[in-house]
Amino acid sequence: MATGVVRSCQCAVCGSGVEHPDLEYHRQMNLLLSRLDEQQRRWYLAVESQRLGHGADRLVFEITGVDEKTIRRGREELAASLANQPADRIRQPGGGRPPVEKKTPLILSTLAALVAPETAGDPMSTQKWVRSSLRTLSERLKAAGHALSPPTVGRLLRKLDDSLRVNSKQLEARSNHPDRDVQFTHIDEQVAIFTAAGQPIISVDTKKKELIGDFKQAGCSWCLEPIAVNVHDFPGDSLGRAVPYGIYDVLNNRGTVYVGNSADTPAFAVDAIARWWKDQGRAAFPTATQLLILADAGGSNSCRARLWKERLQAVLCDRLGLQVTVCHYPTGCSKWNPILRRVGGIRILLKEKGGFSRKSPPGQPTYPRSKATPIAFHHVYAMPVDRRARRSGVFRMV
Repeated sequence: MATGVVRSCQCAVCGSGVEHPDLEYHRQMNLLLSRLDEQQRRWYLAVESQRLGHGADRLVFEITGVDEKTIRRGREELAASLANQPADRIRQPGGGRPPVEKKTPLILSTLAALVAPETAGDPMSTQKWVRSSLRTLSERLKAAGHALSPPTVGRLLRKLDDSLRVNSKQLEARSNHPDRDVQFTHIDEQVAIFTAAGQPIISVDTKKKELIGDFKQAGCSWCLEPIAVNVHDFPGDSLGRAVPYGIYDVLNNRGTVYVGNSADTPAFAVDAIARWWKDQGRAAFPTATQLLILADAGGSNSCRARLWKERLQAVLCDRLGLQVTVCHYPTGCSKWNPILRRVGGIRILLKEKGGFSRKSPPGQPTYPRSKATPIAFHHVYAMPVDRRARRSGVFRMV
């Protein structure tokens, strides 16, 4: 292979510092050598040595740094008309230690018999995997009389069509439910209706909760010394727990996160939506009378949470005068919620990015989970909810 490094000439003429016509020639020789491979270098220097005559091997060595024995070897190969010199490779074949499968022809069959009882595979493809680790297989082969290192075992497993893979998230929960696609179609229809009418559409979800305090976080920053944090992430050492509730305005492509410091409850979720409406929604949609909420099937905005429905009616409908339509994504389909691909990976202690704002007003109320107000079923059933909308709850102002 070409080195790409141009060597400086160390001959007496170039080292004297006196102007000489051979200075440029020696520089060009080293420049050419930097672009030639191993065998081309010794052949070229052999030709130069023959041109210069007696004592040229030593001079060429001083100019290029290539050993005199290498130059003589190139001259011998040229004298033999490059016989037995491969044209498609640099060195002669057969160099290095022979592979273990050549020294021990039965090693592949021995390894295959060893891993056969613990080999699993996909019946619909050619993928296979082994339960034991490479180190365990190496020890078991050594006990059978074959001393192989773990990397060699891995190379032999690849020859047996096994491969090293990680888990791949491809299986979705309840992906074969008959009403799944129907619910997605209904959500698309509602989004289209609200978009055409210019009514607000928000996508909501609780983001990853974080402990407040000196705790380890992923990422790095430019500083003179690293920031010292706690060795363990014990909740008792924290100043509280940050609960970020994200609200994504679909039509305006703007996300907002309201940070609580108590618990992720339906009351907190509805209060965050109400505050978004007062801070941004009312100004962005001054003539709006309806609101479409896209939410997951679980969490604080669960489709089964009675307090979530009661707070929607009491706060958004009765107090703010909005007609609220809630569409829940099917179970296991939260990744289709627009907020997950638009306002994702939020770190509470980082600065705001463009198009994303963080709200944490002082003196905000607490939402203790243990003291959540129980809502009776008959109270929820008595709410003015349009039950003709089978796949979304439409809450109206009383």
